[in-house]
Amino acid sequence: MAMSSSSSAQPSGGKDPPQLAERFLLLDDVVAKELSDLDYPWNLKAIEERIVEYSSVSEAINLQLSARVMQNYNDFVSGMQMVQSVETELSLIGVLIKNGRRKLQIHDQGILRGSMQITRQQRRRERLKELLSLLDDLQSVVEIHARLCESIDDDRFAEAIVQHSVLRDALASAEYRRFPGVVGLQQSMANNLTLVQQKLSDRLRVSAVSADFDAEKYEEVLKAYSLLTTSDQAISVGKELLRHVSEFIVAVSRQCMLAFSSRNESPDWHKRAQLRELCKSMDPAHVVACIVQLYEHLCNFLYRHQFLCAWHLCRSQAAEEELAPNEASFRELLRHVHTELVASKRNVWQSLQQQVSLVLMTLDFQYPALSEESFMQILHLTQLLMDEGDAFMA
Repeated sequence: MAMSSSSSAQPSGGKDPPQLAERFLLLDDVVAKELSDLDYPWNLKAIEERIVEYSSVSEAINLQLSARVMQNYNDFVSGMQMVQSVETELSLIGVLIKNGRRKLQIHDQGILRGSMQITRQQRRRERLKELLSLLDDLQSVVEIHARLCESIDDDRFAEAIVQHSVLRDALASAEYRRFPGVVGLQQSMANNLTLVQQKLSDRLRVSAVSADFDAEKYEEVLKAYSLLTTSDQAISVGKELLRHVSEFIVAVSRQCMLAFSSRNESPDWHKRAQLRELCKSMDPAHVVACIVQLYEHLCNFLYRHQFLCAWHLCRSQAAEEELAPNEASFRELLRHVHTELVASKRNVWQSLQQQVSLVLMTLDFQYPALSEESFMQILHLTQLLMDEGDAFMA
């Protein structure tokens, strides 16, 4: 039995080796299974026969495996070499991938830094553009202010008023309020306007009382007044002219009395002395000469006022015929000033009469300090002044 099992287990003629039972392929502990299948008490002879059978099968399988290994040795070696090369290439690929990832990380960080730098540069460029735009606006404001100051210095009042309006509109924006320099310009606007108004008032005084009348300069003053807004124009031109005439009547009266004063007082006394004191200090011998000079100046005021009324009437008619564009406010001002000048005649004449009355009532007309001839001359001169006043009011 053992011989038959051994002969059947050996391979011959390329036959397949005997197949193991399925239990040998499925169980982990084959020996324990075989022993459990035997009947107790165990038959040692049967056990030995079973061992011999299994040994022969194992030998046959080992022989077959060795033969197949030898037959496929070259393929096995080449396969192992291929596996080794593949493992080497995979290791190299892994190294390359790690290096690539590290380089990509470095490049990513560089790109991130570059993008952040580009973003900062773009923001800086936008801020610089905004700053340049703001500086352009500030430069234009400063140029307007410079033109305003230049116009004031050159007595180009109409242009100064225009530049003042342009500057006021430019500084009305809220974005300029946070700049101290621009706040200073805003504060200086009021001073510039006050300066312009003061110079306009001075020119009006010259036109109202001076013997030399410059029509071009006077018209420039009127055009400047016409450009002033209602809030900027504190007083009307006609009332301003009347104020200057009234003040100059008082000033001329004082100057005439001061020129013929007989008191040898200090200069401070002459500066502080009132008109009544100057009249009382007059030498009676100089009364007639003083009255002549005073009445002459007062008549000149009447003639100048009458001349201004006539000039405004003629200029207003000419402006209505011309109908120049952008001069509607100037034409309106001409008509308004002419109306005020005509209406202020009574005030001028009353102011003049009050001043003459004060002088005549204060002077010393007692005889024999004042001769009869001098008194009659004063009466005659006063009558001539009254006739001029009647003609002025006619």
